[in-house]
Amino acid sequence: MAFTSDEFKSKMEEIEHTYHEWFSKHPPIGNSNVNSIHDHYYIYMSTQGHQLRFNASSDLPVEIRTLIKDAFSEVSPQS
Repeated sequence: MAFTSDEFKSKMEEIEHTYHEWFSKHPPIGNSNVNSIHDHYYIYMSTQGHQLRFNASSDLPVEIRTLIKDAFSEVSPQS
């Protein structure tokens, strides 16, 4: 089951816009995934519901990671 949330996508667009300068200097990690800002994180389904993990290759600053985690927590069904 794919994770889809218009609210989450909107929050990710907002983060990407706010941190445009950082994202413009850091190319995507790999093939773009629908659920990720340039593949820095991925969302998967586990027995506990949807989970968010950061790609091991990601060099996202802590501030951006925190915003992504908070946004996911706000919209994920298991919150």
